[in-house]
Amino acid sequence: MEIGKIKRPPQEIIEGFREIPTSTISDVLDKMGIEGIINGFQHLVPGIRIAGAAFTVKETSGVRGTYTKQDVPFGELFDMLEKGDVMVVDNAGQQISTLGDMASLALKLKGVAGAVVDGGVRDVEGIVRVGFPVYTRHTCATTAVTRIKFLALNVPVRVGDVKVNPGDMMAVARALIVEHLATPAFLGKLVGNVKKTWPLLIFGPLLFWIILLGATGAHIPGIDPALGALDGNFHYEHFVPHTLIYITYFTTTAWVLFALWTSGRKYWRLLGTGQERTGTFFGALIPAFIDIGLHKKFATCERGVPKRRWGHFLVMWGFVGAAITSGFAVLYLYKDTVFLSWMHLGFAYPVPLTHWVKWLGNTSALLLVIGGFLLWLNRRATGDKLVGITTPFDRFFLWVILTVIGTGVLTEVLRFVAVPPILACSVYVIHLAIVLTLFLTVPYSKFAHILYRTLAMAHERMTTEAD
Repeated sequence: MEIGKIKRPPQEIIEGFREIPTSTISDVLDKMGIEGIINGFQHLVPGIRIAGAAFTVKETSGVRGTYTKQDVPFGELFDMLEKGDVMVVDNAGQQISTLGDMASLALKLKGVAGAVVDGGVRDVEGIVRVGFPVYTRHTCATTAVTRIKFLALNVPVRVGDVKVNPGDMMAVARALIVEHLATPAFLGKLVGNVKKTWPLLIFGPLLFWIILLGATGAHIPGIDPALGALDGNFHYEHFVPHTLIYITYFTTTAWVLFALWTSGRKYWRLLGTGQERTGTFFGALIPAFIDIGLHKKFATCERGVPKRRWGHFLVMWGFVGAAITSGFAVLYLYKDTVFLSWMHLGFAYPVPLTHWVKWLGNTSALLLVIGGFLLWLNRRATGDKLVGITTPFDRFFLWVILTVIGTGVLTEVLRFVAVPPILACSVYVIHLAIVLTLFLTVPYSKFAHILYRTLAMAHERMTTEAD
C-alpha cells in the first residue's frame, strides 16, 4: 500500500472556513475557475457543519473473496488520522460499504471531523445516532470484507468530478439542508450564516410584535383585585388578544409544516437513490418514533453520550407537554362554542392553577428547565469528544431554547408576584418574539434533525428488510 505525504493547512484557516457558508465558498471557487464543489452526495447527518484537511484514501473493489481482511488496514489508517481531518474515500462510486456505525464512532472519538465517501456506507441509523458527519454517494448493506482493498493513503484521488489532494481544505457544511433541502433556500442560508444574521433573527420577530401590538392599540392591564391568590394578579389576554396569537402562530405553524414536508420529501428521495425498500413507510416509522421517544439509542452509545440523553429527553418531552397544554388551553377557551360544547369540559379558560392542565404545563416547564440546564452543562464539557466543536449555529440554537424556557417561566411567575404589570408584559413580549424565532427557524435548525433522523431510521429498516 502506497503512503503519501499530507501537508495540513494552518488551524486558523480551518477555523475561518468553518464560519463561511458553503454557497459563498462555491461562488468564490467559480470566480477563480476551480472545480471544487462535490455534488450529488447524500448527507446522513444534516445540521452539522464541518471543515478540515482532506485525508485521502484510494480504494479498489471486487467480488466477494477477491481480497483479505489484511488488505483493509483500518488500524494503520486510524493511527495516521489527526483530530480535525476529513477522511475522503475514493472507491469509484461502487455500491460496497466502506464505513459503518462502529468505525464512525471510532473516528468521532478520535476527533475526525467527518467523512466523504465516493462509494457506499451502511448502518445509517447507527451513524445518525453517533452523530458523525458522513457524505456518501450510496447507502448499502454490502460489506467491504474481502471486497475492498486499500491501494494508497494520502495520494491524489477523485471524488465525483473533483480532484482532491491530501491536505486540501474540505468545507462540507450543512449544504444538504441549507442549499438543497431548505424551503425556501434563502431562509436556510440566513439561519446557516447565523454568526452574522442573528440580530435579524432575534430582533426581527421582536420588532414585529412591538409594531403589531402598537397598531392594534394594546394597553398594559392593571392588577385585578377580584382574582384569587391562585389566579394571579392579571391575565395576559387583556394585553395580547388571543386573536393576534392565533393569526401569528397558526400561520407560522402552517408554513413550518409545509417547509418540513417539502424538505423531508427531498431527503427521503435522496436516501432512496439506487436503493430498494420493502415494507410500508408507516410500518418502519412507528418503531423509529418509539426509539426517538424513549431515546433508547442514546442509552446504548459509548461513553460521553449517555449524559446527553436526559437533556435531550427532557427538553423533547417538555416541548411535547407544552404543546399539549396549549392545545387544551384553546379547547377550554372555546368550550361553549357549537364546535366544542359537546365535550362538556366544565372549566372555562383561564383554568385555575390547581387544574390538571396547569399541572401539565408547569411540569412541562420544569422538564424544559432541567433539560435545558443539562444541555448547557453538556455543551460546556469541551473535553468530551462526542460533544463536538461548538459553532455559532450551535450557540444560537441553544440560547434560543434557553431563552424560550427562561422567558416562559418568568412570564408565568411574574403574574403572581408583586411587580408592575408593565414588567411582566415586557417579558411576555420577549417570550412571544423568541418563540416566533424558534418557530421560524425550526425547518433550518437542529429541530429539523429530528425529522431527518426519523426518516433515516425508517429508511434503514426498510432497506435492511430488503437486503
